Amino acid sequence: MHPSHMHVFDETVHLSNSWLIELMQRLGTDDQHLAYRALRATLHALRDQMTAPAAARLAAQLPTMIRGVFFESWRPGGRRRLEGDFLGQVAKEIGDPHIEPAVAARAVVALMTKNMSMGEVGRVIGALAPEIRAIWMSEETVLSPPAPRPARL
Repeated sequence: MHPSHMHVFDETVHLSNSWLIELMQRLGTDDQHLAYRALRATLHALRDQMTAPAAARLAAQLPTMIRGVFFESWRPGGRRRLEGDFLGQVAKEIGDPHIEPAVAARAVVALMTKNMSMGEVGRVIGALAPEIRAIWMSEETVLSPPAPRPARL
């Protein structure tokens, strides 16, 4: 083993890739860039709706690499966004008019719900505006397994 090789990096790459693969399944796509954009957009929109302490608690539940995505371009002293622009922010950051922002957001929060502690999920949901709480608590988010992956042609 090379002296600079660290298994902790391998593990976080593997875990982050498994999150992206599951998100691709939930979105019904094999486009990893789309899944990444959906993850990034939803994480940033969630982060921007939360107080700094709540955002930090949420980030602590994320794999290390995904935590970096969550904090990318964050200004913790900045003004929190207004309630009504959550899905607008998701849509703008995804940057693809063919992707329904609510579908992307539901897929990401379902992934987070599956992979985070239930106590932390409850705290995150409690810190969100009612509009976002409704997305997180929708039946398809809470109960949905990943969608079957489309066959490659």
